[in-house]
Amino acid sequence: MEKDINDKDLTRVDIFFLVTWLWREKITIGLTTAFFAISSVFYALSLDNIYVANARLVADQQQSNSLTNLAQQLGGGLANFAGLGIGNVQDGNNVTTLALEILKSRMFFGAYLYEEVIVDMVAVEEWDKENNVLRLNENIYDSNQKVWLKGDLGDSFKPSVQSAFSKYIDSIEVVREGNFVTLTVSHMSPYVAKEWVELLIDSINSHMRQMDSNKSKQAIDYLLEQRRTTSLVNLDEIFSKLIEEQTKTMMLTNVKRDYIFEIIDPPVIAEFRAKPDRMMICILYTLLGGLFGVAFAIVKSRLTRIRD
Repeated sequence: MEKDINDKDLTRVDIFFLVTWLWREKITIGLTTAFFAISSVFYALSLDNIYVANARLVADQQQSNSLTNLAQQLGGGLANFAGLGIGNVQDGNNVTTLALEILKSRMFFGAYLYEEVIVDMVAVEEWDKENNVLRLNENIYDSNQKVWLKGDLGDSFKPSVQSAFSKYIDSIEVVREGNFVTLTVSHMSPYVAKEWVELLIDSINSHMRQMDSNKSKQAIDYLLEQRRTTSLVNLDEIFSKLIEEQTKTMMLTNVKRDYIFEIIDPPVIAEFRAKPDRMMICILYTLLGGLFGVAFAIVKSRLTRIRD
């Protein structure tokens, strides 16, 4: 019983000592916290507004599924002989995965996007919301002549594909949920963000369309050659089915605009910024300033005791 009473007394003493110490160091803690708070306001205001645009897509697996079903119907041996083994045919999930990996590749960026987006990606300093005008850095890009300037050593300020690629990766986000894909792009201008989403979708569909068209042409040439050189009636029927499927694929590449990804929710121009969260930045920096102020006051008190 006596021990419990002593513990309570010690607790009261500790709390009283803490409150007294905090009051004594209020100026140090307050000034430190105020410095961090004011600095956080200036820092938050210096950050550019970032807007996002996103599109909801669904992967079209019709052409890949048809080839997979045909390969299964033919059986492993005959399909492999014809160059359409089940292990070589990509199912719908693999086609979608391949398309998304290509979308995030340096090759795709350089071939389809680099020249289209490099100015808005690198040379933009700010977006004039009232006039919907991108203000460019005239020290590196001449907006009147539409040419990149050169430095003192004669090197162009235009970044290479390799150096610009990292910024491209930072500005896009791809989230996949089964056959559904959400493609998001971030930029200082909501109009540019929307245009980039549309450009990405059109470009990846175009690339996959061209890739499948080339593969189908090669496969048809190969199958026709094999059918001419074989004398087996059963194989002739198999080759005819394979040629028919490849011809269907070529037809799809010519007539279908949304070849791999079909838009089910198109991108729109964002009305509000996505980041930065200036209020949260100010709150976190102020709390950090308070903790730093307490730590500084503790160190100062210890040093004072040592000197005394």
